[in-house]
Amino acid sequence: MELICVDDASPLRNETIECFRRHNERLSARFGRVVVDYRDTNVGFAKGYNDAANRASGEVLIVANSDLYFPCGSVRGLADTLLRSEAYGIVGPVTNDCYSIQKADLCSGIRDYDADTFEHIETLARFIRGSDVGTLEAPCLSGFCFAIRSEIAGRFGLFDERFARAYFEDFDLCYRMKNEFKLIVDGSTYVHHGGVQGGSNSLWRQYSALWNTRRFFGNGLLFARRHGYVAWLKQMLHQNAAYHFKRYNLTQLYEKEWLEQSSGDSAQ
Repeated sequence: MELICVDDASPLRNETIECFRRHNERLSARFGRVVVDYRDTNVGFAKGYNDAANRASGEVLIVANSDLYFPCGSVRGLADTLLRSEAYGIVGPVTNDCYSIQKADLCSGIRDYDADTFEHIETLARFIRGSDVGTLEAPCLSGFCFAIRSEIAGRFGLFDERFARAYFEDFDLCYRMKNEFKLIVDGSTYVHHGGVQGGSNSLWRQYSALWNTRRFFGNGLLFARRHGYVAWLKQMLHQNAAYHFKRYNLTQLYEKEWLEQSSGDSAQ
């Protein structure tokens, strides 16, 4: 395994440097090869990930946002599921917060980085790992976290860098691949999205509403020109329905048993 981190002129640059300095030995022992790329300017989500992918040497790439918590076994779970079939193009996990069918409203956001919080996430991850949901084919996957073969990423070019800074670059990749490969949700692997500042809406906190609105609709127009306005409309309806309504995401597959287990644990 190897770990490649790109700090794209983030506001937490000093904290990132200190984190890798403090934990360098542990990270090297765990991953073997650790690469940290500190940049003076923000070149955008797409280019940052593309540059990191080009430096990777493994068979499988795990694309991951910076605001994720990977429960034990989740990285291996995604990779194993991807390699299970050559028909699988991208494999994404179940999560608590994203604009995709992958969302399952089973865990609230992180309020504090304490042991109890992470134990609750690990308990949820064990529950999902033991479920019988299996794999599900999806119309599209969120780019916050997914597994993809390096060979396929190189062939399709991973993210189109014209989708600068964010929005629609992940959906564009899915649409470019979906005619040749299946887009899969690994129903037995959970990855928690979002720290104390939240998950999917972090861009709206970092930049102005005007900047985000212009970027969202500008990238949406680029997506529509490439894949068609009907595809754009369907994608907008799908991702917003999945985010806001349980009947359109994975919540209903787990909720009843999870609530029963949680109630039993609380009673004990």
